[in-house]
Amino acid sequence: MNIKYTLSATKNSWRISVRMYYGKFDLSLMLPIFLEKESDWDVELQQLADSSILNQKLLELKSAILKQYNQDFTQGIIFNKNWLSNVVSDVFNRPSGEKNLINNNTDVYFTDFGKLWIERFADKWKVGPKKFMTKVQKSQYAKLIQQVCEFEKVIGSKWILKDLSVDNVYEFVNYLEENEYNSSSIERAIGRVKFVLNRAYDHDIKVSKVRNQRIYIEKEDSELESVYLNEAEIQSIFDLNLENDYELDNIRDNFVLSLWFGLRIGDFMTNLKTDNIKDGFISIKTQKTGSFVKIPVHPMAKSVLDKRFGNLPGKVNISVYNEKIKTICMLAKIDNQVYGKLWNSDKKRKELTYAPKYKFISSHVARKSLTTNLSGKVSDEVIQKTLGWTDDKMQKHYNKTSKTEYANQLQNYWTKSN
Repeated sequence: MNIKYTLSATKNSWRISVRMYYGKFDLSLMLPIFLEKESDWDVELQQLADSSILNQKLLELKSAILKQYNQDFTQGIIFNKNWLSNVVSDVFNRPSGEKNLINNNTDVYFTDFGKLWIERFADKWKVGPKKFMTKVQKSQYAKLIQQVCEFEKVIGSKWILKDLSVDNVYEFVNYLEENEYNSSSIERAIGRVKFVLNRAYDHDIKVSKVRNQRIYIEKEDSELESVYLNEAEIQSIFDLNLENDYELDNIRDNFVLSLWFGLRIGDFMTNLKTDNIKDGFISIKTQKTGSFVKIPVHPMAKSVLDKRFGNLPGKVNISVYNEKIKTICMLAKIDNQVYGKLWNSDKKRKELTYAPKYKFISSHVARKSLTTNLSGKVSDEVIQKTLGWTDDKMQKHYNKTSKTEYANQLQNYWTKSN
């Protein structure tokens, strides 16, 4: 059995591979060792020029491969890249979640690679002729990885680098919108997603075409009538008889609770537990700001909880949830014509159109609806403090009372005054 190391060029570095071969058997694998220049490797001595620790590991790897091969040969084990990557991971003491990063033919998770890149390569990434990535910039990428991790909890699946689609990214965009990130913050987040994808590509890891595709981030148009559900519409959703459809009944109850709890979608779908509801109040630490909020349970929400003996409805995949609440609103006859932006799946972007109101409904509507329905009934300070707004700017942004509704309020006031 022959075991040798070779050096090959990647886009921004050099990478060491291990090769084991005899007769017709030939197996190679790139190692998680990257060099800045070719001269860092001594071809004749088969070692790095200035790293005694890594050189010792390379010697250990040769011995480990030979030992494991002899042990597994009589057990009928198949010798392939997965087998070799496991031996490499054991020698280099890498965590199990990182094994996939070594073998390019396996599924590599976005968050796994992102964490590894920040840990091992960010400090050496040039952002200028003589400038390297700063601690602040590293923290911004660490925040992105955390956002994706939280998003994956909501959707119930993980991003795989080679399988990531434009639709997956837009689903993440919607998640950020629903958690009150503005368009500028979302644009920066998507830019960082593409940066991570391109760094994986630099390391010869299979990456989807998303890294080169344009992602449209819609800026909110203040002239458009923004969609929310008023209290009469919420009542019609609550009154629907769905006892013969368990799935819709479960999703309807989730939706009604979200409309009266006013939590961000990440908090509602992943953080909220039955233990957070006690003595008529919800007490919970929010994901986005880390602040604690205390929200009274509305009578309609209490009815939903009582129906379920004090328990929350079963949680639902966010994509299924957003699709089904449109169906529920259609059944509740929330179908007046609205002019707004709807997703065009062919063009991969939102376009202005007239459509029934239920088609514009998503989980994002819940927090908007509560803020808007409370406006004018309690003080802005009560809304801000109860729902956990950091300032009144975002609270006012989420108040979707239309110009027509404001005009009607003034007209009603004048009518009552005369």
